[in-house]
Amino acid sequence: RKVVPPPRGVPGEPLLEVDQANVEFKPVRTFLPDEIVAWQDRSGGGTTLRYGRILVATEEEEALAAAELGVGEVDDRLDDRAAAYGGMDSVSRLRVQVTSKPMRVEVLLSTDIYSFKSAKQRTNDPTDDNHVSATLVRSNQLPPAVVPLS
Repeated sequence: RKVVPPPRGVPGEPLLEVDQANVEFKPVRTFLPDEIVAWQDRSGGGTTLRYGRILVATEEEEALAAAELGVGEVDDRLDDRAAAYGGMDSVSRLRVQVTSKPMRVEVLLSTDIYSFKSAKQRTNDPTDDNHVSATLVRSNQLPPAVVPLS
């Protein structure tokens, strides 16, 4: 019987344990289209982190629509949670694919979205178990049992 691994990165699926250690909360960062993120699902009385996929920032979409219509800047009024994080200059609204079957898209505030650390960040994180081995390899101070390949 073939064992199927749990889906990783599929919008709507709960975050796998291996990815939970690599999420970070940076609501003012720029999110890119097609970026895999984690979002907080507050349904059912709890909070579960689930995978999602950034489609587009709604501000970008509205600016494009305004430009096509020849309208000036669009007046965005974010809700109280956005204002608490500094308003329009820091928090954005993003269209996020939150499930894949059926595909469902929601507009979420960046304060509800978690990004994943880059591989470089994980390598330089002193609290990460892999940091020690990466540092040893870079400094050529390998343990005696490890023989470097020439």
